[in-house]
Amino acid sequence: MTKISIIIPVYNLENYLKRTIDSIMEQSYDNWELIMVDDGSKDDSLAIIKEYSAKHSNIRFISQSNAGPGLARQKGLDVAEGEYILFVDGDDLLPQNTLEKYVDIIKTHSPDVVSGGFLELRRDKNMSKIKRIPTLEGYYSENEFRKNFSDFESVNIKSLCFRIYKKDFIHKNNISFSNHYMGEDAIFNFKTYAVLSDIYITKDIVYIYDRTREDSAVNTYFENRFDNEKEVIDEYKHMFISWEMEEEFKKNIAKLYFNAMIIELRNLYIRGNVKKETKKDVSKKIFNDTDVMKSVDLLELSDVRTKVEKILLFLLKYNLNKTVTSVMNIYARLRYRK
Repeated sequence: MTKISIIIPVYNLENYLKRTIDSIMEQSYDNWELIMVDDGSKDDSLAIIKEYSAKHSNIRFISQSNAGPGLARQKGLDVAEGEYILFVDGDDLLPQNTLEKYVDIIKTHSPDVVSGGFLELRRDKNMSKIKRIPTLEGYYSENEFRKNFSDFESVNIKSLCFRIYKKDFIHKNNISFSNHYMGEDAIFNFKTYAVLSDIYITKDIVYIYDRTREDSAVNTYFENRFDNEKEVIDEYKHMFISWEMEEEFKKNIAKLYFNAMIIELRNLYIRGNVKKETKKDVSKKIFNDTDVMKSVDLLELSDVRTKVEKILLFLLKYNLNKTVTSVMNIYARLRYRK
């Protein structure tokens, strides 16, 4: 029987961790181990981890000083005993048959990666439940995966959690987590996609993202967010370079640079009380960034999705940078401010 190692990085999750662990305990497939890595939690997370570990021989834990989710996952990966690795966030859930579905595919195909669909629980006025289902389905060889990569991008390509990874493949290719506090999952995945020899994609829901959690981080400005996003895109670009397909995917790359700009503008104008001078300086840095401006020149309005993104792209094409900042201020007040 295929053994699955499930790795959860934990930081201050005392209100959510038990239900996450219970969703693993209730799996219909039982040949698994759970490795929880406490990343210097300041609440009772470690006590919860120790409680479960003491009661169950297939649950163990590591405790470390706060170093970020990437290095926490790496600690778990270094000691994992399973043939396949599943990463779970400590405030999300697994459907009861997730492991069983993965193992059925592994038995038949033994791919480097299995990727699925997920359910997103959103904290909006309707408490929406949104299914995210891949466009692709079935077994893809290395070349088939690369040719169909744009369709693969129909579902979040950065996330780890609705994918399972062959451990031998990870070790053979020296794939490891960076010390980034943000974007470490995307960097890991881009390194993986660059060298995988095959992948199986299922339309089954194998993960539940819970976005209903109230978190003070929503209102926190992340300094150096833009630089961090660009480092992630550098790895994405390197993936296409390694495939010798950079020209073919130049619009994909441009979309990520444009998206990095959108993320940083939201970071500046929506998250918390950012000083006016900081907004001005960082906005100027974005609008003077060569990669971002190249993406603005390359992309058409049809290449971006939302009305706000189309408006911003249109304004930037005509160098109306000050109008962009005005639009973001209005957008923030209408959508996020009471």
